[in-house]
Amino acid sequence: MSISEQVDTLQKRVAELKSSADQARQETNEQVKAHISQAKAEIAARQSAVKEKTEQAADQTQSQWKKLQADNAAKMKDLQRPHRPSTRPA
Repeated sequence: MSISEQVDTLQKRVAELKSSADQARQETNEQVKAHISQAKAEIAARQSAVKEKTEQAADQTQSQWKKLQADNAAKMKDLQRPHRPSTRPA
């Protein structure tokens, strides 16, 4: 094999290796993008779950607060009623 043929073969092999490396790099970029997309989706799902739990807790707290206010209002009303002495015979 002449030197010219060896150089041609070497250049062909270099081109194949370069193409293979480009493909590997492209796959890695696609994999990184897929991981990023997956992470973003997981974050969004967790944020949604946290928001839902927060809203539920806020609703429960509001409900408990209203019940407490109503209970206190009833107690205050009861305390403000004039006390009637019992009419037991002595």
